[in-house]
Amino acid sequence: CFKYEASKNELTNFIKEIKNKKNIFYEECKTETNISGLNLFIEQLRACDNDGERVSLFEKSYNNYCVTTETASKIINSFLHDREKIDCSKLLYFKCIDKQNYRKVAGVFSYKQSESELLDFIEKQNN
Repeated sequence: CFKYEASKNELTNFIKEIKNKKNIFYEECKTETNISGLNLFIEQLRACDNDGERVSLFEKSYNNYCVTTETASKIINSFLHDREKIDCSKLLYFKCIDKQNYRKVAGVFSYKQSESELLDFIEKQNN
């Protein structure tokens, strides 16, 4: 469907990157990471000047942690806007040790639409 080789290569690389990230997501978490390490991560997120910086730090670091639903909510509450909260909550879902309770995370959002988006995402993961 693409005319140019560069476009084809870019699409191929994008798909490879997504597959690699998906494999990373599913490293199964069994126990929560040391709480002091998680608290430090939350403090670092809150120290950022804006959500863009928070997202950048989050994406570099979140995969190093295994969290409970409660801790995931604290991490997600570090963000100001629902868009970033949604994106990060979806990533943290895969690092959560008590996924059966993850619906509770939906309480961190400012808008019902965001809450519904997360609940739909969780539902799709369970099917």
